[in-house]
Amino acid sequence: MKNIITTAGFIDFLRFKKDRSATIAVETQELSDDKKRTIGGLGGEFVYFLIKKEPFTEEEVEFVNDLKTDPIKKKKKSETLRQILWRDWKNDSRGYDDFQRFYEVEMDRFITQVRERL
Repeated sequence: MKNIITTAGFIDFLRFKKDRSATIAVETQELSDDKKRTIGGLGGEFVYFLIKKEPFTEEEVEFVNDLKTDPIKKKKKSETLRQILWRDWKNDSRGYDDFQRFYEVEMDRFITQVRERL
């Protein structure tokens, strides 16, 4: 069990996003200081989750620990920017009825700002 942290808890919050990703908040039972340090050190890191309703057996933990996988590729920066602009448009459309037009105008504005710094 060298690489795996197991703990029990419940799913406190679950939200599925338009990009098919999910936000999951998990509330655990009391954690040992060692688990707190280990989990705390993983902030911002790419990690894998394994969720099961029943406790994991030693064999399952060993099996998962031995798996070799490639990290999922992160979103492209352009995709992230588009999603941020989408949220911005949803919060304040600035008079644009169509997101595509809003996106084009905002991207042109951003490109102009960067170009002016050159």
